[in-house]
Amino acid sequence: MHKLLGSLGVRLALAFVAVALAATAVLSALVLVTANREVSDLVRTQQQQRGLDIAAAAGAAYQDAGGWETADVRAALVLATTSGAELTLSDVAGALVDPFPPGMGDRMSRMLELGAPSGALGAPKLFPVEVGGETIGTVTLRFPSSGLPTPEQGLSDALARTVAVGAALAALVAFAAAIFVSRRITRPVVALTAAARQLESGDQTARAGLVDAPGELRELGAAFDRMADTL
Repeated sequence: MHKLLGSLGVRLALAFVAVALAATAVLSALVLVTANREVSDLVRTQQQQRGLDIAAAAGAAYQDAGGWETADVRAALVLATTSGAELTLSDVAGALVDPFPPGMGDRMSRMLELGAPSGALGAPKLFPVEVGGETIGTVTLRFPSSGLPTPEQGLSDALARTVAVGAALAALVAFAAAIFVSRRITRPVVALTAAARQLESGDQTARAGLVDAPGELRELGAAFDRMADTL
């Protein structure tokens, strides 16, 4: 009987822990999925804004030079490079625009090679270049498709680590609470079983005395004691 009660306590504790772990796992998964979606949306928003900034820089270069032939679009190139994107600039007719001003091609190319995007590139994103409300060209950007940018990836990793640590702490708290609750439930049952055995063996003074037992177990102990008094 004691083994059975001990097994009952273990099963109760395991049941509580399993429920807590399942709830923690579901919550952690929802947090991670939601956070990754939010980070991805943030990256897309940043890419969209960066594309608009690059198009504006290209438009300013066109306006300053009075045309694409001598336009100095280095500012647009730097913005694209620092964003990890590949830049292609074309005029309103679709012809490619040389991004390097005369005499600066080789030097600027070497400078930008250090920040050139590496790995697979995603689908092209097109942004119109406008001057005075008139479209005079198109900026085409291709951002890396292999994961998130470094800062956003670091944020996602930090969040994943935080969720993992939180889940581990929740599991420990759930285990401690399960042990407490299971002992709180099984201890009165053990005492009641012992009192019943003593009464069965002829000890008429045996009483459960479950004054501190929770709820129905206290009432069960009181009913047993009244039965013992009647006998």
